[in-house]
Amino acid sequence: QPIRPAAPPSDNFRQRLWSIMRMSGTFMAAELVMAANWPLKRPEVEAGKYLLALKRAGYLIELPRGPKGQMRYRLIRNSGLLAPVVSSVDGSVYDPNAREAMPCAKQA
Repeated sequence: QPIRPAAPPSDNFRQRLWSIMRMSGTFMAAELVMAANWPLKRPEVEAGKYLLALKRAGYLIELPRGPKGQMRYRLIRNSGLLAPVVSSVDGSVYDPNAREAMPCAKQA
Protein backbone atom coordinates (compact mmCIF):
# COMPACT_ATOMS: atom_id res chain seq x y z
CA GLN A 1 0.00 0.00 0.00
CA PRO A 2 1.61 3.30 -1.06
CA ILE A 3 2.35 5.86 1.60
CA ARG A 4 0.38 8.97 0.89
CA PRO A 5 2.33 12.21 1.10
CA ALA A 6 2.06 14.17 4.32
CA ALA A 7 -0.06 17.29 4.38
CA PRO A 8 1.79 20.55 3.71
CA PRO A 9 3.23 22.10 6.86
CA SER A 10 1.12 24.59 8.75
CA ASP A 11 2.69 27.98 9.39
CA ASN A 12 3.56 28.23 13.06
CA PHE A 13 6.59 29.12 15.19
CA ARG A 14 8.00 25.60 15.56
CA GLN A 15 7.48 24.81 11.88
CA ARG A 16 9.40 27.96 10.98
CA LEU A 17 12.21 27.00 13.40
CA TRP A 18 12.37 23.51 11.88
CA SER A 19 12.48 24.85 8.31
CA ILE A 20 15.33 27.20 9.21
CA MET A 21 17.23 24.40 11.01
CA ARG A 22 16.94 22.22 7.89
CA MET A 23 18.47 24.99 5.74
CA SER A 24 21.22 25.94 8.21
CA GLY A 25 24.54 24.27 8.84
CA THR A 26 24.90 25.34 12.44
CA PHE A 27 22.72 27.72 14.39
CA MET A 28 21.97 29.35 17.73
CA ALA A 29 18.50 29.83 19.22
CA ALA A 30 18.70 33.61 18.77
CA GLU A 31 19.42 33.19 15.04
CA LEU A 32 16.41 30.91 14.61
CA VAL A 33 14.12 33.29 16.50
CA MET A 34 15.25 36.26 14.41
CA ALA A 35 14.74 34.38 11.14
CA ALA A 36 11.39 32.88 12.21
CA ASN A 37 9.97 36.36 12.90
CA TRP A 38 6.96 35.13 14.88
CA PRO A 39 5.03 37.28 17.39
CA LEU A 40 5.55 35.63 20.77
CA LYS A 41 6.17 37.28 24.13
CA ARG A 42 9.36 35.29 24.83
CA PRO A 43 10.35 33.54 21.59
CA GLU A 44 13.87 32.70 22.82
CA VAL A 45 12.41 30.71 25.74
CA GLU A 46 10.03 28.81 23.45
CA ALA A 47 12.80 28.14 20.93
CA GLY A 48 15.06 26.91 23.74
CA LYS A 49 12.41 24.43 24.94
CA TYR A 50 11.97 23.08 21.41
CA LEU A 51 15.72 22.78 20.81
CA LEU A 52 16.17 20.93 24.12
CA ALA A 53 13.40 18.46 23.24
CA LEU A 54 14.88 17.86 19.78
CA LYS A 55 18.34 17.38 21.31
CA ARG A 56 17.02 14.82 23.81
CA ALA A 57 15.23 12.96 20.99
CA GLY A 58 18.43 12.75 18.93
CA TYR A 59 17.71 15.35 16.25
CA LEU A 60 20.37 17.88 17.28
CA ILE A 61 23.88 17.88 18.65
CA GLU A 62 25.49 20.65 20.65
CA LEU A 63 28.61 22.26 19.26
CA PRO A 64 31.22 24.44 20.97
CA ARG A 65 29.63 27.65 22.20
CA GLY A 66 29.37 30.62 19.90
CA PRO A 67 29.74 34.34 20.55
CA LYS A 68 28.80 35.48 24.06
CA GLY A 69 28.70 31.84 25.20
CA GLN A 70 25.50 30.99 23.32
CA MET A 71 24.83 27.32 22.57
CA ARG A 72 25.35 26.29 18.95
CA TYR A 73 23.59 23.32 17.40
CA ARG A 74 23.62 21.20 14.26
CA LEU A 75 20.66 19.21 12.94
CA ILE A 76 21.77 15.58 12.58
CA ARG A 77 18.39 13.99 11.88
CA ASN A 78 16.64 15.83 9.09
CA SER A 79 13.61 13.59 8.70
CA GLY A 80 11.61 15.76 6.32
CA LEU A 81 9.47 18.80 5.72
CA LEU A 82 7.17 18.63 8.74
CA ALA A 83 8.38 19.82 12.14
CA PRO A 84 8.56 17.17 14.88
CA VAL A 85 5.89 17.69 17.54
CA VAL A 86 6.81 17.74 21.23
CA SER A 87 4.28 16.28 23.68
CA SER A 88 3.36 18.66 26.47
CA VAL A 89 2.56 15.61 28.61
CA ASP A 90 5.79 13.60 28.64
CA GLY A 91 8.22 15.50 26.43
CA SER A 92 8.31 12.77 23.80
CA VAL A 93 8.75 13.84 20.20
CA TYR A 94 6.45 12.65 17.41
CA ASP A 95 7.91 12.81 13.93
CA PRO A 96 5.14 13.20 11.35
CA ASN A 97 7.62 12.52 8.53
CA ALA A 98 8.68 9.10 9.84
CA ARG A 99 5.32 8.61 11.56
CA GLU A 100 6.97 7.51 14.78
CA ALA A 101 7.39 8.72 18.34
CA MET A 102 10.87 9.26 19.71
CA PRO A 103 11.23 8.86 23.47
CA CYS A 104 12.80 11.76 25.25
CA ALA A 105 16.09 10.74 26.88
CA LYS A 106 16.33 12.75 30.06
CA GLN A 107 19.84 14.08 30.59
CA ALA A 108 21.37 15.03 33.90
